[in-house]
Amino acid sequence: MTADRRRIAFLKRLARVRAIERRQAAWQLAEARSTQARMFDLAARSRDLAADYAGLRPTADAQSLLTRHSFRAQLTSMAGEAAQMGDAAERGAQQAGVALARAEHRADTVNERIASEQRRVALRRVARAQLDASGLARRLQNQGE
Repeated sequence: MTADRRRIAFLKRLARVRAIERRQAAWQLAEARSTQARMFDLAARSRDLAADYAGLRPTADAQSLLTRHSFRAQLTSMAGEAAQMGDAAERGAQQAGVALARAEHRADTVNERIASEQRRVALRRVARAQLDASGLARRLQNQGE
């Protein structure tokens, strides 16, 4: 029975590792979704700000016009970069979702193995107890004869 206990203890340790793996995968997914939301929000705010600068009244001199145009171009560029980073974060979130699904599958598999092993050990105990009981019954019957 010590081999059975060792096997079950090993599976329980493995289940703890799989639970940690699952939590880390869930955290990575949440982090990727958060980054994605921040990047898309930054892109939207940058586009809105660039649109606001486009609608300002005309300036009197060329230097002010050039400065405003340059600032608006930088905001537009920032919006595009933030959108690209948001897309990258979305791909990362999809990959993290796949990793989470795999981690959950591995954890569930280990938990099923634990339950199966415990059932096997219990059945072996019952079979051994029945064998012992039948042996006892035969001994008692032989004593009575």
